[in-house]
Amino acid sequence: MKNPAISVILPVYNCEKYIAEALGSILNQAFANFEVFVIDDASTDATLDVISKFNDPRIKLITKAKNTGYTDSLNMGLKFANGKYIARMDGDDIAMPDRFEKQYRLMEDRPDIIVCGTWLSIIASERVIQNPENHEQILLQLLYKNPIGHPSVFIRKDAITSLEYDKFKEPAEDYDLWSKMIWLGHFYNIQQPLMQYRQHELQVSNTKNNKQTRHFNESRILLFKRLHYDVSMFPDSLVLKILNREFALSGKEFRLMLKWFHEVQEKNRNKQLYQVKEFIEITEQMKNSFIGDYFLMNKFKGIIVDRFFSLPPRLMYFVVKVCTKYFNRQLYRKLGISY
Repeated sequence: MKNPAISVILPVYNCEKYIAEALGSILNQAFANFEVFVIDDASTDATLDVISKFNDPRIKLITKAKNTGYTDSLNMGLKFANGKYIARMDGDDIAMPDRFEKQYRLMEDRPDIIVCGTWLSIIASERVIQNPENHEQILLQLLYKNPIGHPSVFIRKDAITSLEYDKFKEPAEDYDLWSKMIWLGHFYNIQQPLMQYRQHELQVSNTKNNKQTRHFNESRILLFKRLHYDVSMFPDSLVLKILNREFALSGKEFRLMLKWFHEVQEKNRNKQLYQVKEFIEITEQMKNSFIGDYFLMNKFKGIIVDRFFSLPPRLMYFVVKVCTKYFNRQLYRKLGISY
C-alpha cells in the first residue's frame, strides 16, 4: 500500500497463544486503509509460524536476529511507518472492529489532538478501564498515574517525528513519552471500550512492577519541574524520595518535603499550568498520604516524635487519625474480631 492512512505498530515476542486473534482483529477493521508492521523480537516459540499463515499484503513482518527488547521494536516501527497516524497494538490484545474508523474520524475532525486513546475492557472480566476524556483531565492525572491505554492509542505521526520511546524508561516507556508529548498538543480518550486488554501473569507490567514504578517517577518528576520550582533547594534526589515514597528521611529532608508541596502549589497558582483547585487537591492527597505512612512506618521512634510536633495542627490531627485507625485494626486482628 503506497499511502496508507494508518501504520500499525505491533511488537511481538513469544505470543503464539494470542497473536492470531490479535492480528485477526486488526485485519477485520471496518477501516481498511492501513499497513501493519509486525516486529518479532527473536521469538523462541511458534509465533512466526502463526503469523506466516496470514496472507494479507498489508502485513509487513520484520524479524530481528536477536532479542533487543520491546522499546527497540517500537522505535523500529516508528522509523518504518508511512501513515499519517500511528496505531499501537500488542500481540495479546484485541481491537474492536470499529476502533480504527472511530479514532481516524475523530483525529481528522480535531487537528489539535495528537494522541487519542480509548477505554479498555479487560478480557475475561467485566472490568472496564475508563480513562478521562479531555486534555485538562488527562494532564492532571498524569501527575500520579498513566491515563492513556498504550495499546489503544492513535498518534499523529508529525507530532512524534523528533521523539522516540526511551529504552532506559522501559517498562514505563509509554508514560515517559506522554510526559513529553503532552506539551505539544491535545490528548483525548474516546469514552468507549474499543480495545480488549489482556491481563495475565507473564505481562511485562506485572513482572517488572518495581522497575516500572521507579522509571515512572523519573519521568513524573518532569511534570512537576515544569512549574520551575527551586531545584537547588529541592533537588531531584529529594523529590524522587517523595514520589517513590521512601520514608528514610533526615530531619532536614522532612522539612523540605513539607516546603516542596507548598512550593509547587504556589508556583502553579501563579502559572496555572494545571487546573489550580484540582492540583491542590492532588498534591494535598499526596502529602497527607506520605506523612501518614511516614509516621506509621517509623512508628514514632526517637526523633520522629519531634517531627510530629513540628507539624501544623491540621496535619498532626490527620496523623493521629491515620495511626489510630491502623493500631485499632491491628488490635482487632489479634483479638480475632473483624474491623
